Amino acid sequence: MRYKAAYLCGPRDLQVKGLEVPSLGQNQALVKLKAAGICGSDMECYLGKSKEGRYDIAPYVPGHEWSGEVVDKGSDVLSLRKGDRVTGDCVLRCG
Repeated sequence: MRYKAAYLCGPRDLQVKGLEVPSLGQNQALVKLKAAGICGSDMECYLGKSKEGRYDIAPYVPGHEWSGEVVDKGSDVLSLRKGDRVTGDCVLRCG
């Protein structure tokens, strides 16, 4: 299965890439995003005005404020079911 993601690679350099969905680990869930918010820090990075300069480390996918639906889950995930609507905590990294 493939998906598309928009990577911010530098100021005003947003690149859409098609990627393979990785295999799920036993303690992971796959979420199909329905919406993602672009916040002020994402805009600052895009415009090259960010003090963080996250793309200096590596290209990244902006839109850390998101919601979606669980489409698959690993065997150790007990608190979610397929079809559950979920959102991410934008201050904790998912790894």
